[in-house]
Amino acid sequence: METIELEVKGMTCGSCVDSVKRVLQRVPGVSGVDVSLSLGRARVTTTANTAATLAALTAALDAAGYPAAPAAAIAAGGPPSSDHAHAGGCGHAAGPKKPGGCCCG
Repeated sequence: METIELEVKGMTCGSCVDSVKRVLQRVPGVSGVDVSLSLGRARVTTTANTAATLAALTAALDAAGYPAAPAAAIAAGGPPSSDHAHAGGCGHAAGPKKPGGCCCG
């Protein structure tokens, strides 16, 4: 088993945490998910190929409106940097609300 830690942008409440968990649990090969709102991170346990799973995890979160990147890339100054807020003021990037995305309207 491998563990992947992601920094997830845009989580502002418990509902967002639940949405992120659901999105990540649907990715094939994921066997466990732990999400921390206060840290803005998700820890995913997987039994699949780590590189392929990482790509699938970040793509799934991006599609749900939660940009994400490996925590190591964030610490090293890598992507993402999507901090401009939409009219709801929750910190999400501008754009339409996606299914399973932010709870603010």
